[in-house]
Amino acid sequence: MLTIRPEQLAAFSLNADRLLVADFAPYVRKEYSDREVHLATGTFQIGELPIELIKSMALVGLARARRWGLTWESNLFGYLALMFCFAPNFDEHHKVREILGGPKFAPAPNLRLDYLENYLTDDDWSDISGAYDASAWNGPASEAQR
Repeated sequence: MLTIRPEQLAAFSLNADRLLVADFAPYVRKEYSDREVHLATGTFQIGELPIELIKSMALVGLARARRWGLTWESNLFGYLALMFCFAPNFDEHHKVREILGGPKFAPAPNLRLDYLENYLTDDDWSDISGAYDASAWNGPASEAQR
C-alpha cells in the first residue's frame, strides 16, 4: 500500500499553490491594474507591482483562504481577488466572518464565498476598504512559503 507522508502532501500542496498564483498574478495585474494596494513601502497600483511580489502576496492570501476551508480553485481565485480589490484583511469584517465561518449560509465552506455578493452592502464594502490593514499582506507568510 502506498503511503503519502504529511511532508510529501505539504510539498504537493505548495506546488499546487505556486501553480495557482502563477495563473492568478498576471490575471489580477491585467484585470485590476488601476486598483490600489497599500504596502508598508507605500501605495501602488496593482499594474505597477512586479509579478513576483503579486505571487508572494497571493501565497499569503491562499493561507488565509485555506483557514476558512476554501479549496476550490474558483473560490481561491475569488478570495484573492477580494483581497486585492478591497483589503487583504477583508475577512475580518463581522459579516464576512459570519458567512465564511459557519453553516448559516451554506453547509460547506466552498459554497459560502458566493454569499458575500448578495449579503454585503456597498456600505459594508466601504467599511472593509476603510479598515484596510497593509500588514495583512505579511500574514502567515512563513506558513504559505513552506
